[in-house]
Amino acid sequence: MSATVRVEYWDLKAAVPEVLVTGETGRSTSFEVTIDGKLIFSKLESHGFPVHEEIIGAVKKYLSSKDVTKVTDIQKESYCIIL
Repeated sequence: MSATVRVEYWDLKAAVPEVLVTGETGRSTSFEVTIDGKLIFSKLESHGFPVHEEIIGAVKKYLSSKDVTKVTDIQKESYCIIL
């Protein structure tokens, strides 16, 4: 039996249209964000989900300067929508 599950965290593509957003299955309870292979956020390290605007800001900064900024702020309330 197989199923297609789409997990929508937020629409990064709408905020930064020029990026290619991909996803893959990670370790259990993990949620990691990388830019060109460089880790900028790890739920396993921070024990929460990132603040959306912080990820968007880090992506925009990287696109303009190639400077990788780690995101450490986590949401006060975490949520994930499974469609």
